[in-house]
Amino acid sequence: MEGFRAPLHRSCVMSGSFCNTCTSRINSNTISSWEVEVIRALYELSDSIRLNHRYESSAIAGSTLYVVLEGPPVEGLERELARRVKIDGVNRVRVIYYTGGLEKLLEAIIGQRILAVNRIYSSDGSSTLVVRVEKRDPGAAKLASLILKTQVELEVVEPRRVKIEQGRIRKPDIRSILEKF
Repeated sequence: MEGFRAPLHRSCVMSGSFCNTCTSRINSNTISSWEVEVIRALYELSDSIRLNHRYESSAIAGSTLYVVLEGPPVEGLERELARRVKIDGVNRVRVIYYTGGLEKLLEAIIGQRILAVNRIYSSDGSSTLVVRVEKRDPGAAKLASLILKTQVELEVVEPRRVKIEQGRIRKPDIRSILEKF
């Protein structure tokens, strides 16, 4: 990646005068008005701290602003964002870093290993992400829904236990399994 990338043009954000593309993104609720302030602060910081990341999304949960960036962690970015972004009711900033696709993003948000991700589409055009995890965490599902701007449901699945016999992994006996049926 080369430089900071965001869904709004740098010149539009810095000047405050938005082109048709940026205006349509803001008016279609893809980007909230307070997110413009977050993107402006990230553009300003990108020059001083060599921010080579891609802006994914941000959300406000309680008094915390969550910012999701694709790329490696940057030392002191949370502190600088907290100093530059002034949104009513926000006292804390947390930056979530991830590398890779949707599963890696969900792992970073939820904080545990993702076993599977399924997207279910409804007749009205909306979609729901069903994420299989090992531990129950209802707060993580709410946070993921806010950040991804789509409904996220966690499905808790008991992980399979592999039987270990004398230091070796035992393979299942197919005959005994078939005899049970």
